[in-house]
Amino acid sequence: MKNNIFSHVIIIVFTVLSYSLSATCQTYTLFDALTTARLNNTELQKRRLDVESMRELKAELFTKYFPQVNASANYFYRDRGLLEGTDMLDVILALLDSEFEDMPNNAQILKHGTYGGLSVVQPIYAGGRITASNRLAELGIEAQKEVVAIKQDELEQEVEKYYWQLVQLYEADHSLQTMDTLVSRASHDAALALRAGLVTANDKMQVDIYASQLESTRLQLRNGILLCRDYLAYLIGVERLDSVVYSDIYQVKDPLSYYADPNASLFARHENQLLDMQVRAFQLARKFKLGEYLPTVGVGFNFNYHYIFANRDEGVYHRDIDKKSFGWMALARVSIPISAWWGGKHALRRSDLAIRRAEMDRYDKRRLMSVQIQQRWNTLNEKYKQIDLARQQLAQASENQRQQASAYRSGSITMTERLQADALYEKSRTNYIDACIKYRIAITEYLHATGRSITN
Repeated sequence: MKNNIFSHVIIIVFTVLSYSLSATCQTYTLFDALTTARLNNTELQKRRLDVESMRELKAELFTKYFPQVNASANYFYRDRGLLEGTDMLDVILALLDSEFEDMPNNAQILKHGTYGGLSVVQPIYAGGRITASNRLAELGIEAQKEVVAIKQDELEQEVEKYYWQLVQLYEADHSLQTMDTLVSRASHDAALALRAGLVTANDKMQVDIYASQLESTRLQLRNGILLCRDYLAYLIGVERLDSVVYSDIYQVKDPLSYYADPNASLFARHENQLLDMQVRAFQLARKFKLGEYLPTVGVGFNFNYHYIFANRDEGVYHRDIDKKSFGWMALARVSIPISAWWGGKHALRRSDLAIRRAEMDRYDKRRLMSVQIQQRWNTLNEKYKQIDLARQQLAQASENQRQQASAYRSGSITMTERLQADALYEKSRTNYIDACIKYRIAITEYLHATGRSITN
């Protein structure tokens, strides 16, 4: 009974420990790394904020279609009445006597008062500038989205590049572990041969020196792993990355499985969409510039209020001069810029030249993208063929290593020759790993050059 309880306790403890370790160990597959980078990368988040900023600009420009409404209210108080102390005041008072019979001679006209108003102006036609600016803002939103997509493509390529470099470093570490086994075996064979008198102590020393060189390489490799791992964590926007999970890197597909039509791929790229938008933006900018030289039409309405006093010194008497305190006015306005055309025609010609330049730039960059697609396809095929060459060299090096180890045990070659065979095998294995990694990176570059990604 006690044994059963003890067994259950052990199972529970190990279950908890394994769960805790899996929860704290931050490991990522390539898909996880790409997904996390799209969500967390700081630069990508800033680009998305630019999209939101353009949306706010579009909303701001849309309000230009609405009427312009202004309200004002004022109160004034003067140190003396209007025209006080002048002959003109006597004339005014004489005119007012018929209306205000009891007004004294020392009355102060416009001593203080209140006035204000409300004006509404509706633009009818502004030369097409309001429409052009709103279309430009809408185009700016789409352009910023394409910029975000381009930045995301660049980020994915960089994440995949460093992901595979980290895999390459892990594989190199596994290769060093294999070499440790080989060196241990060589050291054991040298020790046996030394006791049998078949070799000298130099052979054993050569093995120890080679083991020290491997340890030095391992230290450099571990530092490289730490640096690559930290930078990959920065790219995907996480605080820590402990390791990456990857499948067998030696299982690769034929390049034809990734092939895409170059012409269709060209027009699927975000860069091409952005080039089209650039031309459209210059065209809309010309329409806006033209609107500056066209007539503008608007209608408006103004409502006003005033309440102004004539006061006596004692402050006992006050009476409104104007019995009607409210008023309104409707207006229509047409503005025709005449002299602006003197320089306007040259400004429009500059806009035409800017459009032509944008069209030329689009044509030129499309050609460069076509060349890039072809170059990436050639590189993909080249890297795939290098895998076969590296595989053949590895097979030869492995057979040579086996033969040299057997020859050393029989005493027909020296320890130097045997270690050279081991080093050749290590180099061939490293070259094979490098060829597989470079092919993976070439796949990534070709997919992005054709408007795709590894997660599509």
